Amino acid sequence: MDTPNSEVYAYAAGNQANSFMENGKYPEATELYPRAFEIFERLDQNGYLDSVNIKDLSFYYQNMGISFRNMGDYTEAIRYYKKISELYKRLSYTEPNFFYNNYFNIGRAYALLNIPDSAISFYEKSRSALSLERDPSEVQLVSFDIYRRKAEAFHRMGELDSALANAQKSLTLLQPNEAPYIKSSTYEILGSILSSMGKWQEAEPYLLKSIKVL
Repeated sequence: MDTPNSEVYAYAAGNQANSFMENGKYPEATELYPRAFEIFERLDQNGYLDSVNIKDLSFYYQNMGISFRNMGDYTEAIRYYKKISELYKRLSYTEPNFFYNNYFNIGRAYALLNIPDSAISFYEKSRSALSLERDPSEVQLVSFDIYRRKAEAFHRMGELDSALANAQKSLTLLQPNEAPYIKSSTYEILGSILSSMGKWQEAEPYLLKSIKVL
């Protein structure tokens, strides 16, 4: 029968898997994480899983998802990201913005699967989940990224008006000290949308800026 001490073995497996993941050894990580999951699940069935265990298990699920994402298996990544949301619903308190991060990861994985409607749905959930406790400048930065991602997804769906609206919102939130490649991507997204709308003269300055900032 499992006892609380069994969690020692779960943590040993999970932490070793974390080490594999952090060093880019994703196949090894995805092979080892399930050993931790199995023990935690048995502990849960026997009533030994507490709030600390739940948070740690969710961290392992997140890293499992990241490992699959980095291996290009976005479907498996989504499966583990969704496990985190279900697990955290059992807690009476979650850290501010936890659901923002998780919904954003799911949205990004759907975007990589080229399922833009699902990506948009989770990006919108992510935006709604932003905590009021967060620093306003951080909220602005996060909102910028969400609008940019949504613009890409709407563009892929051919919903150009929505794509343009989100691209313009992201542009208004673009910070002067943002990394050049982010600036380039932001200008390129807006220019490409305008180009798709047949607005060549409006598109050209943004496309040129996307090159010059690099």
